[in-house]
Amino acid sequence: MMDRRHRHRAVRRGDDWGWVACVADGTSCHAAHGGITYTEYCSCGAARRVEVNGAHRAKGPWKEAACSGEAARAKRSDVKRR
Repeated sequence: MMDRRHRHRAVRRGDDWGWVACVADGTSCHAAHGGITYTEYCSCGAARRVEVNGAHRAKGPWKEAACSGEAARAKRSDVKRR
């Protein structure tokens, strides 16, 4: 039998906001600093932040959802589909 592991994949994207701080753990693309930041959401509820400045992108680590059940569904339903 084959062991299948879940691989996070962005299925939704949150609102954009101005860049505040580096989202990656020391491996970031410094050219991505200073642009915008947004949050990507996986179908499992995990989220990560992404910095974008022109063609440059720096993706932060996926973080598992801290909430579950109704709270998680409500949070996911608030995210705009793009």
